[in-house]
Amino acid sequence: MGRISYATLKINDVCNFACRYCFPWLKGSEQMTDHMLELIIAYMKREGIRRVNIPQREPLYNPKRFIEIVKRLQSAGIRVDGFTTNTYNMTRDVIKLVVNNNMHVLSSFDGIWQDKYRVLRSGKGTSDVVERNLWAMKGAGARFSIACTVTHDEVGRIFENYEYLRQFSHAVAFNFDTTTDEYGIQYEDIPEIVQQFEMIIDKYGFNVFPINKIRHRIVNNFRYTNHMCGAGRGSYTICYDGKIYPCYQTNGWLPGGDQFILGDVFNGVDWRKMARFREYDTIVPEKCANCKSALCGICYVESYEVTGNWFRPIDIRCKLFEELSELVRRKLRRRPVGTRVANVVRSSDGWEIAFKV
Repeated sequence: MGRISYATLKINDVCNFACRYCFPWLKGSEQMTDHMLELIIAYMKREGIRRVNIPQREPLYNPKRFIEIVKRLQSAGIRVDGFTTNTYNMTRDVIKLVVNNNMHVLSSFDGIWQDKYRVLRSGKGTSDVVERNLWAMKGAGARFSIACTVTHDEVGRIFENYEYLRQFSHAVAFNFDTTTDEYGIQYEDIPEIVQQFEMIIDKYGFNVFPINKIRHRIVNNFRYTNHMCGAGRGSYTICYDGKIYPCYQTNGWLPGGDQFILGDVFNGVDWRKMARFREYDTIVPEKCANCKSALCGICYVESYEVTGNWFRPIDIRCKLFEELSELVRRKLRRRPVGTRVANVVRSSDGWEIAFKV
């Protein structure tokens, strides 16, 4: 197998938030040392890795340390494309670094229900600080998008929240809690979720995740597969301790033991273990053979938490994406009177899709 030239780099296992729907096992305190950073840089140079992204936990837990790590990587010829953050510790120096290096920031922000779920360890709400930092990034011309988690209690406010979040960025993604008993969405929520996204489409088009990704796959004659998750495929995660995991949810892989640790910076990647992720396809499970979803929402760590099987999709997630896929197909089939059409394409499953000029 060929080498991977792109990786995610997890620099710590600590967070300043105590989000109510967070994975229960994510309770760490480790941070990357200077010595390990140098070993990781040496490994990346040997492997030809020249670009990284820094995901959660919370890379800005210590903003000064984050800046030091980014600058050290840059000096070694390794570009940091972007990072994910709860945006609470987004200092002026970090914003300056982001703008000067054209980095992309993925801000985890729940908008109008932020203070209900995303709180400090003290229980204090966080929306006021995050909002201020989002305005600061926007004012500085930083590139960023927003990811919002939808819970059972908030499914009826998705449209309202989208209108609120658009003031900061038009790049908004809605993800769904399908793991916690207390906050997770339920089957009876799905019709309301579909209705909320239909309202968004009718007013703003297909420009919100997951609707935009579903539309893209339908228009481009998708072949059904679960390869939405790139864990162990297009990239892997180098952890603060030098171990290599399929993705940044490093703690989440530990219940499975060493079988899911792909290697380390001392010995490299075990490509036999990597092959398990590269070869896996959810067409294999019988329940997936006739799935009508254009997008599979599988997350291996979430699947393990809910089903006890890393590679088994979560049923309610499957049902939700099937219904959202049908919504997009239905909207694409409609042609408003007087709409000029540039071209018409027939999708792989027979639907005629019109593109506006």
